[in-house]
Amino acid sequence: MLKAPLQGTVWDGETHDPMSYASCYWGKTNKGSITDFDGFFSLGKGPFPSDSLIFEYIGFEPYVILIDTIKYLPMKINLVRAVERTSAVNIVLGINPALKWLHLAQDNRKKNSPANIETYRCESFIKATVAINNISKNIQKTKLAKSMGTYFDTISYLTGDSNKAILPVLISEVLSEFSYQKNPYLTKEVVKATRIRGIGVTDGSFMGQIMGNTFTSYSIYDESMVVFDKGIPSPIADGAELIYNYKLIKADYTNTRKVLQIQVSPKNPRDLALSGFIWIEDTTGAVVRVAVEITGASNLNYVEKLKFAQEYEQLKEGPFFCTKMRVMMDIGELSKQAAGMVASTTTTYKNVEVGVAFPPRYFDNRISIEAGANAKQDTFWEAHAHTQQTAEEKRIASKIDTLNNLPTVKSYVDLVNFLVDGYQRVGIMDFGPYYTLCSWNMLEGVRFKMGFRTTPAISKNSVTTGFVAYGLSDQMWKYGFNTDIYLNRKNWSKLSLMHRRDVELIGITDNDLYGQSLFTAFNLFGSIYLNLTTQSRISYGVDLRPGLRVTGTVYHANYVFPQIGRFKFLWYDHTNNRALSNELTNTNASIAIVYEPKSYSLKTDLDRMTFSAPGPRYQLLYQKGIPNVLGSQFSYDKAVASYTYTKVWSMMGRSIFSIDAAKVWGLLPYPLLTVYVGNQSFMYNRLAYNQMRNFEFVSDQSVQAGFEHHLNGYLFNRIPLVNHFKLREVITSKAIYGTLHNHNKNVIPTALVDPEISEFKTFTKNLPYWEVGFGVENMFKCIRLDAIWRVTYREPNSPRNFGIKASFSMSF
Repeated sequence: MLKAPLQGTVWDGETHDPMSYASCYWGKTNKGSITDFDGFFSLGKGPFPSDSLIFEYIGFEPYVILIDTIKYLPMKINLVRAVERTSAVNIVLGINPALKWLHLAQDNRKKNSPANIETYRCESFIKATVAINNISKNIQKTKLAKSMGTYFDTISYLTGDSNKAILPVLISEVLSEFSYQKNPYLTKEVVKATRIRGIGVTDGSFMGQIMGNTFTSYSIYDESMVVFDKGIPSPIADGAELIYNYKLIKADYTNTRKVLQIQVSPKNPRDLALSGFIWIEDTTGAVVRVAVEITGASNLNYVEKLKFAQEYEQLKEGPFFCTKMRVMMDIGELSKQAAGMVASTTTTYKNVEVGVAFPPRYFDNRISIEAGANAKQDTFWEAHAHTQQTAEEKRIASKIDTLNNLPTVKSYVDLVNFLVDGYQRVGIMDFGPYYTLCSWNMLEGVRFKMGFRTTPAISKNSVTTGFVAYGLSDQMWKYGFNTDIYLNRKNWSKLSLMHRRDVELIGITDNDLYGQSLFTAFNLFGSIYLNLTTQSRISYGVDLRPGLRVTGTVYHANYVFPQIGRFKFLWYDHTNNRALSNELTNTNASIAIVYEPKSYSLKTDLDRMTFSAPGPRYQLLYQKGIPNVLGSQFSYDKAVASYTYTKVWSMMGRSIFSIDAAKVWGLLPYPLLTVYVGNQSFMYNRLAYNQMRNFEFVSDQSVQAGFEHHLNGYLFNRIPLVNHFKLREVITSKAIYGTLHNHNKNVIPTALVDPEISEFKTFTKNLPYWEVGFGVENMFKCIRLDAIWRVTYREPNSPRNFGIKASFSMSF
């Protein structure tokens, strides 16, 4: 007999993820047990029914150990993934016994789902680790790697192989209070404590929000789990039999419950679907345990393995609630000269309260962090952490602190921040962004620009950005500044002041949706529709409730349109006896309302970052022109209403639908009417009409609609040979129709301008402008090409009838 209990843990030898629910049984018997959620097993001190113990998990090689050879307890067993072999296929006619239990789970999915709870509140504890693995020999020879060489084996326990080069980069613990309301759907997370150590991590509060429950929770009871903006169909969703194969493995008995272990695997290995095991209770049809994964064979970039493990327990109110969850992601090397990464997040839930009556406006702040949350002492964590830090994890935290203080590491962190953010910090100021230092357009020629940005060292309640620029051709200085003053971070009330004089392309550079994007840069590069704008703006915005923001703005601008090439803008100035003019002056006041009920915002050092979840987005704008103020020439009213809905369709991809209506009352020259964004560059833009030139169509009342559907490789995955490239399909369609009143049409002297370039069109014969496209994305994991056809208003022998546009993005 052993002196200590025969116990230990079972690990995935490749990723060192705990092997939940692995079988461990005695050789030549049917006696044994299974590991728990954390991969732990305990078989007592003996006597034992056999001299050998076998560990098994489907997809891994069996591990056999002789009792007499055991030297150390507790044991650490590392299972090795089995090599896949192709074997003959035997077709057996009959009823698959697994389907009986699958249908039971499907019939009771909604009843058993935690989403069926009207309201609840619970405490969540999340522990995460991130490490760099598979570090190539070339990287290990670099100056950076050599300076960190003594730390590479710090967490070799993560793989069970001390010969592998592993480097810890982050370890975190987050304790939160999470609240949920079913109707209307609202969630709230209050981060009560964070303990985060990470290389280059300077804002523990922001990381505490990111690592919280809101961004790391998934449910097998949902029809699909949305991961990386893609839908993964649940094995118990309606119609899942079309996607998955099912096999009944065995029955387990937990206390008085009988639980059926079902193996699931995708019928098409290229589809983004799960493989592994689910355990279904025989009486309720509830899924009580989950151990599934997505492998690198699926149409998912960079991820070699994505694993989920969950445990559910039934509440006295009826539904089942996830009490433990683990998500492990193994990121492969981008190239042979690069390194990979492995990240693991374990979440536990306690103190679940169902039927909580939340007070009014309780959900106003969806994600917040309590003051002092990232400064809790060790005694707090010893009392409140759901699981205590191991000796290895304490060593990791200590080593990460040491790494952060290495000069070489600091230099590389600063370099990465500069490349991503674009700004270089000098003292208490940031200067940049580097990608706008030099550019070219047809008005200025070569243009030099230097920008700046204040830092929290100057003020923690405001940020000012600004720039100066100079064009070699027009020999004129441009300048601008914008100051945001944060008055109250509870409702994010913000006062903004802006003044600038710069070259603009109406509809693009004055649109916050485009900013400093490549699309904007390439459209400016060759455009002749430029103007010199001097503008000032005062705005105040406030959140009335989660996702609902109201912004009031007063705006003044003067536009001067010099002749560039063949483009010449003129209008009859009604304030100056209809004299011809190339200058416009406008003052207006507006109010905008945006409601995005499923959006989330995270607080940063000064501002916040907003994340949009699948769902609706509503926007209303009313604008009033104010004449005779600072030389303003126009009295008008403008109203715009828009609606956008994003839907994830599980296997069938993701859809984005939008509709927009606009109307102007009063006299305005066409640059100030509703400007439809054309695209005269080779860059594709989802929000633009990609085969329309700028200012081609003009109206003072219009309706437009757009649709874009990403199939995520649903068709290409089924084509032999093609499916190896992980290509993905995109279908697009955009249409617009509007009318223009004569008083707005006649304000432009069409006889004095080049009709091919400067004369705009109106929609005729009740015919909308319509373009459709088919795209292929994920080419080389970063390129998207769209073929776009102009269906209506086609022009003889014009490149506007058909075009191919490119865009670049890296996504999973």
